[in-house]
Amino acid sequence: MFKTIEPVTNSSTCTPDDFDQNATTHCSDWVYDTSMIHSSTVTDFDLTCDKAWLGPLAGSMYMAGMLIGAITIGDFADRYGRKKGILVSVILLGGGGVLSAVSPNYIMFLIMRLFTGAGGVGLFQVTFVLGL
Repeated sequence: MFKTIEPVTNSSTCTPDDFDQNATTHCSDWVYDTSMIHSSTVTDFDLTCDKAWLGPLAGSMYMAGMLIGAITIGDFADRYGRKKGILVSVILLGGGGVLSAVSPNYIMFLIMRLFTGAGGVGLFQVTFVLGL
């Protein structure tokens, strides 16, 4: 899927003596293969090399949103009604999903993932209790 910009040279001259010589090079840039997938979170925000740890952070933000939504939206629906709880959840889920898809930077993407997680679990909780 990814290939480095700098070509590998002397790849056929590997000898057993070379294995004790450790050399680490800094990853500077990637060229993305866009023949099948034209855009992804990794390619849009260049989450490679030193920024590779930011990729899993989006999943963590979604889970943090689920935690926040599980605590707050259920209580909100108990106090102000199930319909209002569903409405808030749908706005968070739909708005967060759409805005995360068109985020111009990674910080906004993370915040929208938080809202999406909160809205998703809130919608599940409120409709589950309403169905009982």
